[in-house]
Amino acid sequence: DQKVGAQLCAASIRLLPQNTLQTFFDDTVSESHYTFKERSWPRYCTISFRAKCFQGPGDNLPREMRYEGWFKRKMMDSDVIYLRGKIYESG
Repeated sequence: DQKVGAQLCAASIRLLPQNTLQTFFDDTVSESHYTFKERSWPRYCTISFRAKCFQGPGDNLPREMRYEGWFKRKMMDSDVIYLRGKIYESG
């Protein structure tokens, strides 16, 4: 696996019960599965998945890539949760 690089890449995703993940592009909805690991504070809960939802520079359509990340609460507003991580090429 290779790291894609220091690019920002936004994706529209929806986490559903039974480890199902939905991604959206135009009018197309795709489904895949995610792995969630719950951890107690101060460690972060983690998530990983492969999904066709990442569109990098020069891509006309989203490509399937692997995502590994963690959830982090906003310091000044604990109701806001960030999802931060890295994107890797599927291979």
